[in-house]
Amino acid sequence: MIDEILKTRPFIPRTVYTERIKPFIDKEIIKVITGQRRVGKSYILFQFLPATSLSTVF
Repeated sequence: MIDEILKTRPFIPRTVYTERIKPFIDKEIIKVITGQRRVGKSYILFQFLPATSLSTVF
């Protein structure tokens, strides 16, 4: 399902934000991404799904 969303909707790669989040992926701390509505918080997380263990959850 998420693969279909990423293929059908264009998104802007947020490399600045993803590079800041990468050191915390697969660590046992809670990550919270905050921001205004409709600014791409979910799409930042979608960019991580194929490379993390979260891809088995969704």
